[in-house]
Amino acid sequence: MEKILIVDDQARIRETFGRVLSKDGYSVFKASDADHANEILKREKIDLMLLDMKMPEVGGEILCEIKRTFHKETKVIVCSVYPLDDQKQMIEGADDYFDKSEGLRVLREKVSHVLNRSDQKKRLLIIDDEQKVRILYSIILNKAGYLVKSFGDNQTALSYLKHTGTMIDLLILDLAMPQIDGCCFFEIMKIRHPNTKILIASNYGLDTQKFMIFDADDYFDKTQGNALLLGKVKKLIG
Repeated sequence: MEKILIVDDQARIRETFGRVLSKDGYSVFKASDADHANEILKREKIDLMLLDMKMPEVGGEILCEIKRTFHKETKVIVCSVYPLDDQKQMIEGADDYFDKSEGLRVLREKVSHVLNRSDQKKRLLIIDDEQKVRILYSIILNKAGYLVKSFGDNQTALSYLKHTGTMIDLLILDLAMPQIDGCCFFEIMKIRHPNTKILIASNYGLDTQKFMIFDADDYFDKTQGNALLLGKVKKLIG
């Protein structure tokens, strides 16, 4: 059973998060301040810490640095009332970030995602301006057990990502796109959603794809066949 430490100076938050995560089968520990949290980290092998940023005396940024030095195996989701972009600037390199206004469903999804729970279906996003490609890929990947969402342009996809708050495990991205081309969208994704893996899928050959975007997680030439696409997806996210 995975152990989760909730660090927040608000008792209501500790109790609410604790009740929900206990029902999901986690062993939950709670701390109202950094000193108490550090004592628990010394005593217990904590798998994940939900860390508030604004606390009395010692803030979340300092506790996160202590964790990185002495408890490197413990993962961290920053939980705050600050917007996600602000959280990422204040505490860099956390495993994920949670805006408390996003709701408990999103929190549960992010916890499950960070702890790699096998009972949680992986989420895929397909962006391709060819409708027949979107439909075909969605059918194949849905049958394989993935949760799939698809869009015909990058602007609509950006709006979806901004408002849904749902973690995306893998993005399948076409390069030749209207409004925002695939190369620009790739750079946006790496900044805003650094934990999402990206598979480039294009009519361009693999060498051309790698020349255009050298640091994607993988590349797929659409002429290679759907079985290979599914194989690449499974290799990237299981």
